[in-house]
This record gives sequence, structure tokens and C-alpha cells, in this order.
Amino acid sequence: MINLICPRTKQLLQLSDNGTEWHNENGTINYPFKNNVVQFLAQQDAFYEGSYLNRIHFLPGSESWFHQWPLWLISNGYLWEVRKQFKPKSTLLELGCASGVDYFGSRYEMIGLDLSFTSLAGLHNYAYALQADATRLPLADKSVDGIISSYFWEHIPPAVKDEMLAEFKRVLKPGGKLVFLYDVETDNAFVKLLKKTNPQKYQELFLDKDGHFGYETPADNRERFMRHGFQIKKHFGMERTWFQSNSVYEKFSHLGGWKGRIGKIGKVLGRYRSLNLMNIFFVRLIDETVGRLFNEKKSRIIISVLQYKA
Repeated sequence: MINLICPRTKQLLQLSDNGTEWHNENGTINYPFKNNVVQFLAQQDAFYEGSYLNRIHFLPGSESWFHQWPLWLISNGYLWEVRKQFKPKSTLLELGCASGVDYFGSRYEMIGLDLSFTSLAGLHNYAYALQADATRLPLADKSVDGIISSYFWEHIPPAVKDEMLAEFKRVLKPGGKLVFLYDVETDNAFVKLLKKTNPQKYQELFLDKDGHFGYETPADNRERFMRHGFQIKKHFGMERTWFQSNSVYEKFSHLGGWKGRIGKIGKVLGRYRSLNLMNIFFVRLIDETVGRLFNEKKSRIIISVLQYKA
């Protein structure tokens, strides 16, 4: 059983008899409960509300490697890493969960947190859906085994990251872990072409359009985690070469010249499921083999596994 608390007063909350709100013992504090979402925010977020509705439907047919290996492909191996780090029935908090990962809901006691009510209303099998700010988690101290996120961390301004990490330590059980997959500030040769030749377009396509207010280098992220007392168990850079996810090619398709033509080819790959899967598989193979020979600074994406021992 997961204990929800008021993020301001830390008072324990309980579900009302009519099931329409969560409130404290004497009813002086209450939060609406609608469409299975507990609403801790007073108003909708103008940027994120309804922007990310993605849901990963994949469910392996069994625990055999034959059925599990697609987890290695999906979201740059994010699902695979979470499975490696946490035992079944662990209590996990997923930040920026959008509409969730069905596999996580089937394997773990999942808490989904997002700023978007519409995204959270699409969660299929999570135990809790919380519309809340990650700097003020409505969870009791030492209540979760792990905190996970996919393409969340790069949305957080650097000054706010410190505040969040302090809050993560509060709710993690002793020995609890973070598994974060996120974009970073990169020296990748392909992306650098755009940064050098058209910095305005880079700002528009890679930062402003996606709300990436927290781009930092791989080294800067590592240093921040360590400064907050997290042990680095894994800090692996991906997409260090010219071979990139289709989302990058799609951005380049907005440009002119040969860079735009490369982008349009990649965009076509994304339209067809079979071609898209082939590209995903190829990029993952490159990441795990020759990509390791490139400097970490060339990474466009990092997956970090961090452990906190109070």
C-alpha cells in the first residue's frame, strides 16, 4: 500500500467515501480525484497539457529471452534496463510517464507522475496516477524502491534539478535506485553540423520546440548526481555516431540542402513500421559495439543508473 501525502504539509491523505477526492484526516485539505488521477496541481500546465500521450503497449509473452528481447530495443533499451535493476513487485515512481508503459504496470507497483491530466488519464494499469510537481512529491518518506524516467530529465532547468534530487532522496528507500534515460548537450558530429551552421534552427528544433530547458553535458550530469550523494552504477552514452534515431532525422528534414535530404530519408524510414524497426535495431547495435569507441562527449543520449545509500 502506497501512502499519499499532502506535498505542502506532509499530512497523510485518504480517499473520501464517495471516491471524488483525497483529503487529510479532518477534511481541511483535499485534492480532486477524477478519471483515476489525483490532481495536486491547481491549474493545467500550458506547455505540457495533452502534448505527450504516448503509451508503450508491448507485453512479453513470457519471461523467456525469446519473448523479452524486444525490451532491449524499445526506447533505447530503457525498458530492458529497468527490468535488470528492479525485481517484480517493486514500487516504482515514473516521472513524466505520459500514458505509461503497460509492461511496467504488469510487473511492478507503478506510480505515474506527470504534469498533464490528459496523459495520466490514459494510464492503463498503474496503481496510482498523480498530476503533481516532481519538486514536491505527494509520497511518504522512504516509500519507493526506485524512480525511473524516459526523456524527462532534459526538460528540467538545471537549478530545479538540485531541488528534485533532494526530493528523490527523501522518498527512496535505503539502497533505492534511479534509472534515467535522457538527451544531453552533445558534440555529436551530425548534430554539431546544425549547431554550427544554423544555431537558430538548432535552438528551435532541439530545444524550444521540445521544451528541452535542461540540456547538460554527460559530465555535468554525472557530477550533479554524485554531488547529491548518488553512486554511479551505469552512465552509458548512446547515438555517438552519425547513425541516429528517426526523431533526429525528422528534425533535419526541415532544413534545406543535403542535410535536409538526409533528414527526409530518415523521415521516410519512420513512416514504415518495418523500416523503422530496422533502423532502431541497427542504431542499438552500433551503440553497443563500435559506438563505444567514440568519446562520451559525442553521446546524444545517456542512460544513468544511480543508487542512493542514506
